[in-house]
Amino acid sequence: MGSYEKLAEFENGKDIEELFNRLRPKYPIRKYIDVVGYNSKMELRQFLEEIKTKTKHTKNKIIVGVLDDRVIQFLRDKNVPVHTKEIFLTHKGLSHLARESKKRRGAGLSEEDILRIPEILKNPHTIYFDKNSDKLNVLYCKDSITCEKIIKIVIDTKAYHKKFGKITLIKTAGYVVEANLKEYIEVLRNAGGR
Repeated sequence: MGSYEKLAEFENGKDIEELFNRLRPKYPIRKYIDVVGYNSKMELRQFLEEIKTKTKHTKNKIIVGVLDDRVIQFLRDKNVPVHTKEIFLTHKGLSHLARESKKRRGAGLSEEDILRIPEILKNPHTIYFDKNSDKLNVLYCKDSITCEKIIKIVIDTKAYHKKFGKITLIKTAGYVVEANLKEYIEVLRNAGGR
């Protein structure tokens, strides 16, 4: 990192890309996905198929989206660490989302909506901050006219996974009603978002 000061900044949640680029502004670095992109929906479909068929997993985690810079700044202002700009979904997390018992009681997302997670993260209607848990709640109205069915994706920016270390991670997802959103602080609302 170049100094103990920079190391301390990194350990306190400062984005490593930002730190390196501040040290060497003439030669900025960029992440692979920023240069060549990725097809997260295709990867997610393959990941989901492996879980359904219980075959050996080619991956244990995938990137399904990235945090908006405005969201990162909001979290930093609240002193909430952000370990990675990329939002990950682990095999265990996806298995939890796809569980049939969860779907039967109306809490689990349909397969179609699970596959829409990258699209939702890219263009959510609203992002809220849960001040009780320090987690982000990404909301998306399936029917943008009546907004009767809201998809909620809960993201932990300071998650620690024993295998992957400190990452930004989808903790859970499901359907909610607007009445359950009273304790939240609005972070970001996209045009047309309800």
